[in-house]
This record gives sequence, C-alpha cells and structure tokens, in this order.
Amino acid sequence: MKKAFQPGVVGTAVTLTQAISQFMVLATLSSYFGIETVGEFSYINSIVLVVYVAFSFGLRNAYVLDSDKFGVKTFYIVRIIGLFSAFIICYLTVIFTQPSLIALFYPLVLYRVIELLFELQWAQQQLQANYYGILISQAGRYVISSICLIGLTLLTGDIQLTLWGYALSGLAFLSILNGKSIIGSIYNDSHKIQIWACLRHCAPLSISLTAMSIQNNGVRFFLGLWAGNSVLGLFAIAYQIFTMPSMVFMAALNFYLKKSSKEKTLNQYLILKLCVTAILVMLIAWYLLGNYFINLFFGAPFLVIFVPCIYLIASLIFKFLGYFYQWNLMNKGEYKMIAKHQVLVSILVTLSSAISVYYFALVGAYIALASSAFIYCFYFYFLNKNLTKQVV
Repeated sequence: MKKAFQPGVVGTAVTLTQAISQFMVLATLSSYFGIETVGEFSYINSIVLVVYVAFSFGLRNAYVLDSDKFGVKTFYIVRIIGLFSAFIICYLTVIFTQPSLIALFYPLVLYRVIELLFELQWAQQQLQANYYGILISQAGRYVISSICLIGLTLLTGDIQLTLWGYALSGLAFLSILNGKSIIGSIYNDSHKIQIWACLRHCAPLSISLTAMSIQNNGVRFFLGLWAGNSVLGLFAIAYQIFTMPSMVFMAALNFYLKKSSKEKTLNQYLILKLCVTAILVMLIAWYLLGNYFINLFFGAPFLVIFVPCIYLIASLIFKFLGYFYQWNLMNKGEYKMIAKHQVLVSILVTLSSAISVYYFALVGAYIALASSAFIYCFYFYFLNKNLTKQVV
C-alpha cells in the first residue's frame, strides 16, 4: 500500500490538506472573533513567513542534495541558529510596527518554528522514498492543529488560548510521530560539525524562496501597516479564496507536468485548455454561489469581497500559465536562471505592491495581487521565448 504513495500524489494531497486547513482556520477566526482578529492573524503571518523562509537557509533542499556532505547534527545546529535569528527579527518587527499584537505573535511564531524543526525529518523521509510518512506527518499536523483551533474556539472563545492550542497540538502530534526518529538520527551521527561551511553552502538555496515569499506576503504586510487590521482582515479572506484553488491546481499541474515530461507526452495546447477550463469553472461557481459561500463560512461583513474575488479568480489564468513557463525552464535545468530572475520579479512585484497599497489601500491591494500574476506570467513567458531563440 505504501508504495502507491508517489511524490506527486503526496505533494498534491498535502497541498490540498494545507489549503483546506488554512481555509477552516480563517473561517473560524472570522466567524467567532471578527474581521480585526483575521487581520491581526494575517499581519503576523506576513512577517513570520518571510523571515523564517529567509533563515531556513534552504536546509531541506540542501539535505536532500548533500546529506553526505554534512552530518545531521550540523544541519540541526544551523537550523536552531536560523530559528533563533528569525525570532529576534520577527519580534523586533512586531514590537516596532504593532506592539499590541505581541501576545498573538508568540503562538503563531511557535507554529512556524515547529514546522521548521521537523522539516529535516521530512527531508530524510524523502531520501528514503518514505512518502507515506511525509503524508502522515505533514497532512496530519494540518488536520490536528485545525481541529484543535476549531474545538478551543467553540469551548473557550479565548483567542490566545486557541492559538496556543493550535501550535502545541501540532508539536505534540509530530513529537509522538517523529520525535524518537529525530533523536536517534542525531545520536548516531558521527560526522564532524561544520556550522560555517554548512551556512556558506546552503544559504544561497534560500534566496529564490525568500524572494517568492516576499512577493506573496508583501501586500498583506503593507496593508496591515498602512491601512489597519480591519482592512487587512477583509483582504485576507479574498487572498485565501485566491490562493486556495491556486495551490491545489498548481500542485496537480506540477504532477501532470512531471509525469508528461517523463513519458514525453507533454501537450502545451492541452495545458492551456486545462487552465482556461479551470478558471471558467471557478468563475461560474463563484458567480452562482459566491455570496452564499461567503455568508456561510465568513459572515455578512465579508460580502463586500464578492466582486473583487471575481477579478482575482480571473487573474489566476496568468498565475497558472506563469508557473507553466517557469516549469519549462526548470525542466531544461535552468535553476540558476530561475533563481536570479525570480528575485528580479519579486522586487518588481513588491515595489509595485507597496506603491499601489500606499496610495489606494484595499483597492490597491486587489490591483497588486492581480497584477502580480500578470507580471509573473509575462516575465517568464518572455524569458522562455528568449532562451528558445538562443538555443536555435
């Protein structure tokens, strides 16, 4: 049975579970604690996600690629250094921008720290082709944490207690599941500890990921900083409606692209038809059921996002096609080119987002999110086109 769990299937399943989990968390927070709390939750995460990606140093990818070069102890020591450094930067950012949120900051940063602490174990399982273990660990954590958040919300109505339970339930689950294995791998590691060498080798791997994280979270940070958490709360729900189908469809698209590439049956016209069909289905479903959907899961105050979501969903066509063009470059082994240009795209998108949000607040945030998909698509389209000309 476990052999049936292949990388593409596991990746899609984990992404789907993550998307549903994030949706249920925001739906619960909006229904029981209101728009302001959703904005506070989103603002803190916009900081934590970026900083912790930057200080992850690309260790998970590095472990998969170079597990024999550095020992497990070295990887975990570097991970702890990164986690501590990221905590200091996140703490100072929250203190200087919105100090009233510091009580909510601690459980949310713990949730992210737990994920990164166990990430190297998932890299080990990836090397062992234990995709079943990865699925149980990652998807199980999302499910357990979400259930705990919903349960504590209903039982206590206390946001701080709810968020602490959200974080600690995931820690308990992963510790029971993987704790013994992690301790054993550290204890049995006989490699020399090489902290500085590992940092120099691994850190460049996180540059592209950090750039993408800034691109994805910049709008929420700017909106919370300049327009307030109530406005950000509205945008956060629209953003989730934008990203949830995007995450799932792109994970499925990635699975299809890898499979088709290996079997040499890749059909670009079919991919375009799939992307267009997916967008049309989502638009029709949203037009018919969107208001009912918003009212059911988030409440009447969020009905104002119905129309903006139509434009955001339509813009997903550019995001899907942009991913396809980027994947084409990956398939040709152009990883350095992708990393370099991903940084340039992120700088361009982040600057345009900052200007748009500063001058037009919530409307500017919607424009920035939709235009980021457009920029991403056409940038990588022309990059693909120029590379093809050079090869010819």
